[in-house]
Amino acid sequence: MNAKRMEIEQEGDICIVRLIDKKFLDEQQIQRVGEELFDLLEKQGHRKIFVDFAPVEFISSAMLGKLITLYRKAAGFRAKVILYNICDEIREVLKITKLDKTTYVIVKDKEAALAALRQ
Repeated sequence: MNAKRMEIEQEGDICIVRLIDKKFLDEQQIQRVGEELFDLLEKQGHRKIFVDFAPVEFISSAMLGKLITLYRKAAGFRAKVILYNICDEIREVLKITKLDKTTYVIVKDKEAALAALRQ
């Protein structure tokens, strides 16, 4: 599966990842996205990463697992990962699993992500 799953852009010292797919269900798709996200930290050395969930309507538990792993890796590198543009359904899943309080900074949009970064 060689389809592009995200777009990556650099703005100053911030790496902005825009997820492209509406749903994250396929194991290969999720594995590839996870590897690309992990590479941003481990191989490319990014320490400020924004993940834009704008088109995403559904994520599986496997994708939640990748997000948890990303958070743990980021903590090990003292990096900051901020999620934004998350739909209400996914936000509710993050709330139920307490990932909104224990792992990620989750904000409304890019401007709020920039403000959170300054805190």
